[in-house]
Amino acid sequence: MVNQNQSNSETIEVNMGEFASASDGEILLTDGLGPCIGLAIHDPETSKGYLAHSFGLSMYEIEQAANQATAESADPSKLNAWLSGGAITEPTKEDIESTKEHRKNTVDYLVRTGFMREQIQLSWTDSDAVSKMELRTVTGDCDIESFEEADIFKDDYSDFDY
Repeated sequence: MVNQNQSNSETIEVNMGEFASASDGEILLTDGLGPCIGLAIHDPETSKGYLAHSFGLSMYEIEQAANQATAESADPSKLNAWLSGGAITEPTKEDIESTKEHRKNTVDYLVRTGFMREQIQLSWTDSDAVSKMELRTVTGDCDIESFEEADIFKDDYSDFDY
């Protein structure tokens, strides 16, 4: 369920296991992205935004947001996307491999649905830290902050080493 932020009626909070869309002028916000993955999408032609906060290794919310964005866009290749979260929670070989595979599958899904690789910005969380995403539909800016002094590695899809 999407909650309206009481202090700012134009901010739509997206909780874990949810996705939402917003019109020009609204802000989409999610936080607590640790191993969960957040996906923000902006359509520069309509100023419409989409935000998903997947639960753990689930792809459901990401698929729903990506499918809605591409269906509503006149040209999905012009959509901008940001991914964040995807932290490696346990330093075991299995956890590292499964997290990297989930990250890769997420990016690959976006590309299969019509997103251009160069339009996908990655900000994977490197450790147990959490991140917050805020998408402003007016400007198309997506601010990503990390907490607990973790490093966020920013890169684009073409240079990312899984």
